[in-house]
Amino acid sequence: MEKIELDGEVYYFLNNKFVDSMFCTVPDEIAKKLSYKYFKKYDYENYSKEELLEFVKNLKTGEQYQKTKEVCEYALSKFGEDESFVKTILPIAVSTYRALHQSHLAISVAQKYTDLFKCDSSALWTSVAAAYCDVGEYKQSLTFIKLAVKKQRQTRLPSFELKEVIKRVAKSLNMTNQEILKIINIKDEEETEN
Repeated sequence: MEKIELDGEVYYFLNNKFVDSMFCTVPDEIAKKLSYKYFKKYDYENYSKEELLEFVKNLKTGEQYQKTKEVCEYALSKFGEDESFVKTILPIAVSTYRALHQSHLAISVAQKYTDLFKCDSSALWTSVAAAYCDVGEYKQSLTFIKLAVKKQRQTRLPSFELKEVIKRVAKSLNMTNQEILKIINIKDEEETEN
C-alpha cells in the first residue's frame, strides 16, 4: 500500500485501486489525477518487453485505462514488429480502447496488426466483436464472434464475455439466441453448459 498526497488529501494505491483515507474507492476524476501522479514515476520506456507486458497487465487489472492506453501505444510502436509480443499485448490494447469508449480506434488497431500478423486469440476476437457492437455494426460483429467461437472451441466452451456479446448481437438484430447460435454454428448444448 503506497501513500499518495494530492491537493492536501491523503490517498492510497491498494490492490491496484486508488482509495481515500477511509479506504473508499475514489471518484473517476480524482482517480485520473492520482493515476497520473502515481504512474509517472515508472520509467517504462526503459523496460524490456517482458517488463512492459507485466506493467501493462497490472495497469489494466487496476483499471488504469488511460495509462494502459499510453503504455500499450508506446509498446506497440517500440516492439510492433515482434509477432509474439503483438499477439500478447493486442487483446489488452483493444479491450482498453473499448473501456475508454474508443471503439473505432480499437477496431482500426486490431485491423492494423491482424493484417500484419496471425493474431488469433479468443480474447482478441471477442473484444473486436464487442467493439463492432459498440459502433452499431452488429452483422460485422458476427464475423468476429465466429472467429472467437472457433478459437475457444479448441480449448473450452465460450467465455462469459463472448456469451454476452452474442446476446447483445441477438437483441440488436431482433434474433433469438438460437438463431444467432445457428448462424455462428454453436450447438445448443454447448451454449447451455458452463
